[in-house]
Amino acid sequence: MKTKKYVVALAVVAFALSACGEKNANVKPDASDAEKPAAAVSAEATESQDDVSEIVNIGNIWDTRPLSVDAKGKTAGIEDFAKAFAKAYGEYKPNKVMYNHLTGNRKANEADELLREFKVYVNAKSGYLGCELPTEYDWLTTCCYWKRDNGHSLVAFWLSEAHEGSDTDDTLLAFYDYDPATGTMTPEPKLAQKIDMAMQRYDAYTVRLPEQGKDIEVTGHKADHENDNYVNTQYLFRWNGNDFRMEEVK
Repeated sequence: MKTKKYVVALAVVAFALSACGEKNANVKPDASDAEKPAAAVSAEATESQDDVSEIVNIGNIWDTRPLSVDAKGKTAGIEDFAKAFAKAYGEYKPNKVMYNHLTGNRKANEADELLREFKVYVNAKSGYLGCELPTEYDWLTTCCYWKRDNGHSLVAFWLSEAHEGSDTDDTLLAFYDYDPATGTMTPEPKLAQKIDMAMQRYDAYTVRLPEQGKDIEVTGHKADHENDNYVNTQYLFRWNGNDFRMEEVK
């Protein structure tokens, strides 16, 4: 999948860490709110919430929420993992399209002018699935999984949404450990943090989950202000049977 523009990625660690602060903070209301009608204050609060992207909302809660996988008595595969994630976070449009596609409700996608523009691609054999709006501005969910040495599976999701006229993307990298004995995907945020911390030296980074092979491709983008461009450095996070080892691509 081609990256259509380089942007400043929101740090995955920030999603996880800021969630606690946002949920526990005591926010003092604006003094002027006391002078406004209750309905007006409520409307403004709703509008403010609507301005927050769904990726940010997902980023604030995914690492605390295990997901049930319904494999219907068979060995779980990429479609089962993607369906569980998309069902839990269906407000994000690529996930909604993906869920409708996987549950046989494609007419719901066709009936919506925007949703029918999305493309879903599945490679069940290699354990890869993606849903993308193929325009100048990326709007996508990709996912894949690996078999772990202990019989579990590691499942990864990469979400990205670029905003027209903005220098920032909303992004999220999420990992889950799937236990076939319980049918549960348990969040594994330390792996996302491992990649995010390794890329802190860059102004932005993009992630390409493997459709072929087992290694994650990560590209760090460093701003070159003199030439109004980015200098890109590629890395492979090589699969070792349980997690990943970082290696720069020479």
